[in-house]
Amino acid sequence: MAYIHDRAIVCSLGELIHRRRYYKKQTANGTWVYAYLLDELLGIPKGATISPRLAELIARRWPQVSNCAWRLVHSGNPSGKK
Repeated sequence: MAYIHDRAIVCSLGELIHRRRYYKKQTANGTWVYAYLLDELLGIPKGATISPRLAELIARRWPQVSNCAWRLVHSGNPSGKK
């Protein structure tokens, strides 16, 4: 039996809403589990709200953003205007 659910995830192009099915599947050791097969195929972790690619982009840029924000706050000019 498959249940259909909508899911919103933020990716580098914006918010993406996709429809996915919740399946009951048998694992290699013979136990039964429920899973969203599309999420497994795309590599989207359970409960994620942003895509793995966007998370990677944020992680790469974080040192630059954080350093820039620190300089703005500690320059005595938090607005960033000259």
